[in-house]
Amino acid sequence: MLGISQRTLQRWRSSLSPDEDQRKHAKRKPANKLSPDEREAIIKTANQPEFKSLPPSQIVPRLADEGIYIASESTFYRVLKENNMQYHRGRAKNQVQNPFQHIVPPDLIKSGCGILPTFRDLLRASISIYISYWICSAAK
Repeated sequence: MLGISQRTLQRWRSSLSPDEDQRKHAKRKPANKLSPDEREAIIKTANQPEFKSLPPSQIVPRLADEGIYIASESTFYRVLKENNMQYHRGRAKNQVQNPFQHIVPPDLIKSGCGILPTFRDLLRASISIYISYWICSAAK
């Protein structure tokens, strides 16, 4: 009826296991996917006192010097980012104290009349501010 022999049908049925998806476009788990235990080991390692203030670019080489390999540097970054632990890890003061606080860069603070603006100020300024600067300068 289908144009195939009975033996071909038997061979197909015997080779297929019910757990295995035989489609070419089926989504399969990657063989090198990290297990939850490996992810936990990365987090524990990054939070150890000797590594707490270091970025993954320094943690991985130090572990390699000791002969320990947990994961690659990029995997460290990815796992820390997934767990919201990818922040400034150095000893310097964290720049983001309050995420809702807006800090105005010094070059955006407009100066008074008669002070020479920077090129960036001139580019960002509207035409009216630019004209008022020249009028103010000419008045002196």
